[in-house]
Amino acid sequence: MAGGLIALTGLIILSPLFELFSRIEIFLRRKSKKKACHSKENRLPKPLTRPITSRYADNPDVTIDPDKIPEPIRSILPFAKDWAIGDDKERTEYEASLSVEDLKLFVDAVWPKMDAIEDYCSKHRGDVPVPDEVVLLDMMMEAVTEVYYEVYPGDQ
Repeated sequence: MAGGLIALTGLIILSPLFELFSRIEIFLRRKSKKKACHSKENRLPKPLTRPITSRYADNPDVTIDPDKIPEPIRSILPFAKDWAIGDDKERTEYEASLSVEDLKLFVDAVWPKMDAIEDYCSKHRGDVPVPDEVVLLDMMMEAVTEVYYEVYPGDQ
């Protein structure tokens, strides 16, 4: 009986320690899984499963005149033509098809010019019709914002 009581007392004393270690282990597992899920460094590009049909610059009724875009932001026009994808699912699939390096190249080229892009677009959003260049750049700004927080999750 005394041996059973000592064993029971030992379990009562050690039980909170086991629970603490168990919680620490669960916390560390969640943290490492979360980090792995959000780390774009660990993912491989996935090939596109279907063609992108909602790319704004590919629309035959759209005319993009580089001369209408202010010179300081004109250099990002190739990114705008690639990333101005109207369908969320297609844009997400396009993002997944690119390497982390390509995503960072996009973000690092466009993000520093966001204020200048917004200044230009805000001056012309009220135009009728809204210029194709403004629509293109607005769509790209949405995409770069989504990609930025995927590539640089710590900045949220």
